[in-house]
Amino acid sequence: MHSLRPLARLTTLGILLVAVTGCRITWREPVLQPLRNRFGYAHQLRAFGREDAQNYVGHHVTASGGPTKLFTDGALTALFHASQGVPRQLNQLALQALIEAVVHGQDAVDGHLMKRVLRAHPLYAATRSA
Repeated sequence: MHSLRPLARLTTLGILLVAVTGCRITWREPVLQPLRNRFGYAHQLRAFGREDAQNYVGHHVTASGGPTKLFTDGALTALFHASQGVPRQLNQLALQALIEAVVHGQDAVDGHLMKRVLRAHPLYAATRSA
């Protein structure tokens, strides 16, 4: 925050600030009002819906040269419910599932493998019954 203040004094400089959701609360602090006044635009990214999450994962698989059906529908459903459509969580869980698939010699991530990953992942305890 302190390193942004000198930059904010420059009126010709545009700054793109990308941060995690919790920073939104910090920016509301009264002491940051002068800096907040210099923001020309603010936007909050929302979590994906089911179809967008599926397309997001599919795009990353295709862009990396992977097969189109690397994640089955069952895996994508479990992945979506566990991540609640949050892109960072989609990425982390999908990567964990891909690692698990390689370790077990599977060519695709199916619903059973994804649920096994979710049950074993300490940060997704709420999904253990999935």
